[in-house]
Amino acid sequence: MLSIVIITRNRADELTRAAESCIDKLKIEKEFIIIDNGSEVPAAASLEMLRERFPREHFLYEYERTNLGVSGGRNRGYCLARGEFVLFLDDDAVIQTLKVPVESILKTFEDRPEVSIIAAAVYDPEYR
Repeated sequence: MLSIVIITRNRADELTRAAESCIDKLKIEKEFIIIDNGSEVPAAASLEMLRERFPREHFLYEYERTNLGVSGGRNRGYCLARGEFVLFLDDDAVIQTLKVPVESILKTFEDRPEVSIIAAAVYDPEYR
């Protein structure tokens, strides 16, 4: 199973788009761990909407009263992850294309224990 950790702060709409892109592109067993880093308006309502739209997906939501920062939020998400593999995705990022199927990437981790991280290419259309 793949655990997808998304930290967010005051960006519920972006969070929804990020999660939807994972559901659309990653056709494997997965769980979503959402760490809400002290949002002024918590993203819990967005998570309920995702749960209703995608009842087969597993979502874990944790609201932090204070902003843990990027690394603190990711560390908290990692501690909650149940998957053998963890994907960290920014709340304003979406998966548009996969040039390599995620199953192949996870197989690389299984076959080559010396590989512990793979970075994805990021494209920001505003800055090209």
